[in-house]
Amino acid sequence: SNTLINFNGTATPWGAASKGGKPFTVELSDGITSISDKAFYYCLNLDEVIIPDSVSSIGQAAFQNCTKLGDIILPEGLEVIKGYTFASNSSMKSVYIPSSLQSVAAYAFNGCGSLANVYYEGTENQWDEIQIANYNEPLLRAARTYGVSIPYITLQTEDLTVHIHDTTRFDTDSFGRDITYQWEYSENDGQTWIVWPNGNSTSIEFESEERMNHWLFRVMIEDASGNTAFSDSALLTVIGHDWNEPVWIWTEDYSEAQAKFVCANDETHTEIVDAFITEEVIEEATYDKDGLKRYTASVFFEGEEYVDIKEVSYAVELSVPVITEHPSSVTVKAGESDVAFTVVAQGEELQYQWYFRTSSAGTWAKSTASFATTDTYSLPASSVTKGRNGYQYYCEVSNPAGSVNSEPATLTIIAEEKPVITTQPQSQTVSAGTATSFKVVATGTNLKYQWYYRTSSTGTWAKSTAACATTDTYTLTASQVTKARSGYQYRCVITDGSGNSVTSNTATLTVTSSGPTITTQPKSQTVSAGTATSFKVVATGTNLKYQWY
Repeated sequence: SNTLINFNGTATPWGAASKGGKPFTVELSDGITSISDKAFYYCLNLDEVIIPDSVSSIGQAAFQNCTKLGDIILPEGLEVIKGYTFASNSSMKSVYIPSSLQSVAAYAFNGCGSLANVYYEGTENQWDEIQIANYNEPLLRAARTYGVSIPYITLQTEDLTVHIHDTTRFDTDSFGRDITYQWEYSENDGQTWIVWPNGNSTSIEFESEERMNHWLFRVMIEDASGNTAFSDSALLTVIGHDWNEPVWIWTEDYSEAQAKFVCANDETHTEIVDAFITEEVIEEATYDKDGLKRYTASVFFEGEEYVDIKEVSYAVELSVPVITEHPSSVTVKAGESDVAFTVVAQGEELQYQWYFRTSSAGTWAKSTASFATTDTYSLPASSVTKGRNGYQYYCEVSNPAGSVNSEPATLTIIAEEKPVITTQPQSQTVSAGTATSFKVVATGTNLKYQWYYRTSSTGTWAKSTAACATTDTYTLTASQVTKARSGYQYRCVITDGSGNSVTSNTATLTVTSSGPTITTQPKSQTVSAGTATSFKVVATGTNLKYQWY
């Protein structure tokens, strides 16, 4: 029935009943005095056994081949360990042996190859009196510690000397069952002890502070039975830093820097601080001469300011311009508006030069216009004529690093319809000395007028230079209307903004003779009776005849 303990207080054998299954722990009740032979023989999954101090006898091979069984604490009062008791327990690393032990039978610890530590309650002389039979080499090879009480601190805390702000760590280890830890510190040389916050593991770690200098640290351990033990007190010495002058570490372009401080007391202790950088141009660089810059790095460390200055030469670095927006082609009516081609480029020290050609197959020519060296090539409306239809333009953008050409843009002129004359100039018949005019009416865009004349219907046309010759009305003053101009003919050439032109009909001037003109009227006379008198009239004209009334 797998009964472990019977009513007479003696453990009974399990044989090989627990070869399978999960690891388990056996805690024997207090009052048991002996464990029988092979009680746990071949219990492959037994990893812990708790033996009360009431047990004084452990049978032969009681725990043989318990290959997972770990550390063992043998009970106080045990006198004999029989043969093969712990044989072939390959997981056992430590064993506690009470000072009451008198003998160890052959093969008791044979095959315990991992056994490294023996903690003995008695003295070394008492150990030498124990009768240890053959084939217990693992027990004899293991390191022995004398005068051990359970629980036992196996790793004592040690004094530490650190610098301010160092990461500080105290460690311990112990042997016993279900050990708990509590770290403590003392600020007054051990007169009083204070619990360290969250110090419940085998180590504590913290950043050292100047106030911690000469503090003591220790750990208290407690096992499952409430037994306690304290480690030795460890002294913490916290020393200040004696920093050397910093070593400055600059990036290649001097945009960043760090100051590295090394402690004169301990060169392994260093601090690296990022610097604040300022840049100052001492001499401007040109394309012909390098300039000079001053970089200043400053840090504040331990209440002091440290500065490092680097003066380095630099050159103007240019890259070839990059055109980000090419000039766009334009379609416009002749003379309708101004036209502009614009190029947008990125870069330094940019220069512009525009070129043009009269067609897509023509030869490029360098423009000499005043705006040809700007980023915008402008054509006033007066230059946007039919004759420029198909012209192409591109811009060369350059700097000392090189040049790049824009894509060409094309100017397309939409042809206007020819002007239309709606009212032709009319022939005029007037008397000599009478002012007259010829008028033309036309439709179209941006119309221009030019009057021509000839002296007869077979004569050659001549361009008039009169002030009115470039208007829609050609006027002759009275003094210009003479008999000599009779038979003169006039016509007008009308041109629109696209260069289209139309010629009016011919109008003829006929000048007729004028009637007599009295230049001096007769005057009234007052005379004495019988006195002769006369009335006289003066007139101009041809073949004049007079009749008085």
